[in-house]
Amino acid sequence: MAKDTSNNRTQYSESKMKLGISITPTGKELLSEMAKTTKLSRSELVERLSRGYISIKSELTNTILTLDFETKSGDANGSKNESKFPALKNIAVSQVSSAEASPTSAEVAELNQALAEKEQNIATLQEKLTAYQKHESTESVLKQTIAKKEYQISELQAQVKQLQQTYETHQSSSEEENQEAIAAWQQKITEQGQTIAQLQAQVNQLQQTHDVLKNTTVPKEHYEAIQAQLLEAQQQQDHQSQNQSISDQEYEALEYKLQQQYQVVDSLQTQLQSMKTPHAKETQLRSQLHLQQETIQSLEEKVHRLQQVSAIGEYHLNRWRSHSF
Repeated sequence: MAKDTSNNRTQYSESKMKLGISITPTGKELLSEMAKTTKLSRSELVERLSRGYISIKSELTNTILTLDFETKSGDANGSKNESKFPALKNIAVSQVSSAEASPTSAEVAELNQALAEKEQNIATLQEKLTAYQKHESTESVLKQTIAKKEYQISELQAQVKQLQQTYETHQSSSEEENQEAIAAWQQKITEQGQTIAQLQAQVNQLQQTHDVLKNTTVPKEHYEAIQAQLLEAQQQQDHQSQNQSISDQEYEALEYKLQQQYQVVDSLQTQLQSMKTPHAKETQLRSQLHLQQETIQSLEEKVHRLQQVSAIGEYHLNRWRSHSF
């Protein structure tokens, strides 16, 4: 911005002189700013300050200089035709009191408004800081919780993996044991089938003996003696049986039970072939095999008794034949 120096040549009749003064950089900067604001050069600004044409009002003012001039006429700025500046009659120095230095009501209101804004800003910042601290605390708690959960998950995953390995090992071992058990049961069933076949052969032989005895005619006294001896033998072998004799019905019942046992063996073998749950089938197989063993034992006892009775009958029949012929 151009400085107004047009009056510098005509306003003052006195010649100018250099003034050797030293000021701080801050003072120099402030002087330059004031010169720009008033559109004056720094020299003119100092000139007018010294003549009292310009008064500086500041909150930092603590000393006031009052200049008393002997003026005759003219305005405060002087006239172009004035040949000489009025003589300085007196300079009064006064200190600004605290009351005089107090700001005006407008300044107080402005300061209060600025203070309120600052307090509002401080309150807002405090709320943000509190919220941030709370967020930081919550985030820290969440991070700790997440870390704990992740640790628990990793532990559970390790346990699941270990249990899976244990289960697979146990399952493999159980399958091997079940296969061995099934093979053992199949062996037992085969043996029982052989036993049943042997019993069937014995039953057939006894049936033949029974047919021979049935078709042979003997005297009444020999027949009664044989019947008495048979009854005595039966009572000695089985105290719970009463008047047991060889009959077609007993042989037929025995053959029927043997056929049932064959069917049971076939059923067990079929179940073993289609077995999908070895453990459950094994339990069922054990129960059926136990019943089969009990039935076979009962049949063996009956066959044993029939063999004894048949032996006695053959013995007396042979004696009768030897005496008759």
